[in-house]
Amino acid sequence: AKSAGAEVCICTITPATSITAGKETARLAVNVGILAGDTGANYVADAAGLAHAANPADTTYYVDGVHWTVALQTEVADLIVAAVPRIYRSSFMQ
Repeated sequence: AKSAGAEVCICTITPATSITAGKETARLAVNVGILAGDTGANYVADAAGLAHAANPADTTYYVDGVHWTVALQTEVADLIVAAVPRIYRSSFMQ
């Protein structure tokens, strides 16, 4: 998408209760790469870095240990809005 001229924002991967130890290690490694800029995305939103995203067993923020509730969706949306330059945000915020 970026090579076609699209602006790309990528989020880090949040934890899940169903992830095995090996997959958790892989998730953390992928997040390191995302934060280091290895994806080629224009913008990064660190969803996994949110305090409320840390515990996927917390039903205030996770519906089922994997999927986010509206509360966490809102926090991640705020990160994305903050990551993307104002010139792009203004058309979405109207």
